[in-house]
Amino acid sequence: MNVEAVKIEAVKAEAVKAGARNVEAATVEPSEFGKETVLSARNLSTYYRTKRRVVKACEAVNLDLYRGEVYSLVGESACGKSTLGATLMNLVPDGTEVTGEIVFRGRNVLTLSKEELRRLRGTEIALIFQDPMTRLDPLMTIEKHFVEALQSHEPISRREAALRGARALDAVGVPPSRLRDYPHQFSGGMRQRIMIALALVFEPVLLVSDEATTSLDVVVQAQILHLMRSLKDRYGLAILNITHDLGVVAEISDKVGVMYGGHVVEQGTALEVFHRPAHPYTGGLLNSVVHMGTTQLSWIDGMPPDLGSPPPGCPYADRCDLESAECHRSFPPESRLSATHRVHCHRVAAGLAQGRDAQ
Repeated sequence: MNVEAVKIEAVKAEAVKAGARNVEAATVEPSEFGKETVLSARNLSTYYRTKRRVVKACEAVNLDLYRGEVYSLVGESACGKSTLGATLMNLVPDGTEVTGEIVFRGRNVLTLSKEELRRLRGTEIALIFQDPMTRLDPLMTIEKHFVEALQSHEPISRREAALRGARALDAVGVPPSRLRDYPHQFSGGMRQRIMIALALVFEPVLLVSDEATTSLDVVVQAQILHLMRSLKDRYGLAILNITHDLGVVAEISDKVGVMYGGHVVEQGTALEVFHRPAHPYTGGLLNSVVHMGTTQLSWIDGMPPDLGSPPPGCPYADRCDLESAECHRSFPPESRLSATHRVHCHRVAAGLAQGRDAQ
C-alpha cells in the first residue's frame, strides 16, 4: 500500500471509530481557540479576460476558514484552486474580474487599497510557495531575508530583526546558529522550513500553503506536514492548504473542499469527505488511489472542462456515470448533508427531496 493510501485509510478508520456511520458524528471538535472566523468568501467568482474569450477560473465559491483549523482545497491541475487561493488574498493580475465578497476579520479584502493589502499580506496573511529556491535570494544570508522582510513593515533595528528571525527559525526546527548561512547551504526540506519561519515571523493569523510540499520527498514531506499541524495547534493559525495530493489532505486537514471545473463541488470535515463522499467526482478521486492488493487500476474517464468555454450545467456531467439530462442543463444547487457537509449534485438534491417527501 502506498503512502497516500495509508493516510487515507487512517482517516477512514478514525471515522469509523468516531461513529461516522452517522454523518453528523463526523464533525471536527471545536478547537481551543473557539470558532473565530478568520476569512469568509461568499459567491466569489474570478474571470480572466483575454482578447478572444473569458476564462471562468472559479465560480460562485462559498467557504469559511476558522482559527485553529486546516482547510485543504484539493483538485486536479487547472481546476482553479490556485486562482481561488490568489483571489482570497487579492493577488490576481490587474484586469481580472472578481465578483462576490471576501471578508478577512471584518474587512472586505476587495475594497482595500494597495497599501492596506500590502500590510495585510505581510503581517496577518502569510503565503508559502511550492519551490523555496525560487523565493529565497541566493546572494542573501537567511538573516538578511528576515531583516529585509521585517524592516519593510516595521520600524525595527537590524539586531532586533535578527533576534526575531532566530526565534522563528528555532520554532520550525532550524538551528538559529545558521542565520548567517546562504540558501544553497540547506536541503530542500530545511529551505521549506525557512520559508515557513519567514511567514511566521509576523505572527499571522492565516497561512496559505500552495503545493508547499509537492517537491519534497515523502519523509521530508511528512516532517513539514507535522510541523504545520503543530504550529497550527500552538498558535491557533488558520491554514489554507492548496494541493492535488490526497495523501497530504488526509494527513493534515480538519476541513476539505473538493474543486472541479472552477467550482467547489463538495466540502466538509476530513472524516465526512473521506468516509462518506457525496459527489461522484470525490468518489472517483478516492477510488483512483492504489491500495495493497489492487489488481485493476481505477480512473476517471474523459477530460476536465475547458474553463474558457464551460458547460451550462454541472462541469462533471460529461465524465459522470450517474449523469442525467438535468445535469447538462443547470448547475446543481447546494445540498446540506450536515452542519459542515455540503455538496453540489443533482442526484444528491433529488435524494434529499425524496427523503423529505417520504416523511
